[in-house]
Amino acid sequence: RSGLGVASYNGYVFAVGGYDGAAATSTVYSAQLKTDGTIGPWATLNTLPALHQWGAVQAASGYLFVAAGGATGAAAVSTIYSAQIKADGTIGTWQTLTALPAVRYQATSTVSNGYLFIIAGSTDGASANGVSTVYSAQIKTDGTIGAWQTLNTLVVINAPSAASYNGYIFVAGGIDAGSNVKAAVYSAVVKSDGTIGAWNTLTSMPAVRYIGSMLAANGYLYFIGGGAGAGGLTNMY
Repeated sequence: RSGLGVASYNGYVFAVGGYDGAAATSTVYSAQLKTDGTIGPWATLNTLPALHQWGAVQAASGYLFVAAGGATGAAAVSTIYSAQIKADGTIGTWQTLTALPAVRYQATSTVSNGYLFIIAGSTDGASANGVSTVYSAQIKTDGTIGAWQTLNTLVVINAPSAASYNGYIFVAGGIDAGSNVKAAVYSAVVKSDGTIGAWNTLTSMPAVRYIGSMLAANGYLYFIGGGAGAGGLTNMY
């Protein structure tokens, strides 16, 4: 699969949608994370209400969230879905939440301080139509979200990666409006009301990257894979 979304929660990893070589899919899978670093067999869960690729996926507060993206050959969407994550790694019925203020494709996302953040991306997958907008919405206990608020803008960047750690959001890589792949890294503090402070420019990655996986753990940021042009890469920073 390409363009799928991945998240982990309560000992399970979830893989959502993506492109199977022919078309976008609506399939959702989960597998148990074992203590030896392996995973159990994949289970097929309740499918998404629509075909989905290149959107944003997060797991938080007992729910799996899927945001924006689109289907093969179709326009980008602003739709947000959530489904309750059960103790056995399955999920409940998908519910449609408050839509984003605008359509997004290849946006990145993260969760911090009880808020869902949708960051940058584009309106249709084309770098020339990249955006700098950052949105947040409060995650409620029933898996719904509050109203979206528009935050301090980032630079215009499509297909970046994001992670949150210790009260900060970090964003790295992506493609600018001139189709240049970037190595830049930014951070912003997350405030108690779900807004953010000014974006700070940090030390760049050793090489340009886009559509990679980013995570934060034990005081470190990690950037895995992604691309720098045609084809994927295996590097990890």
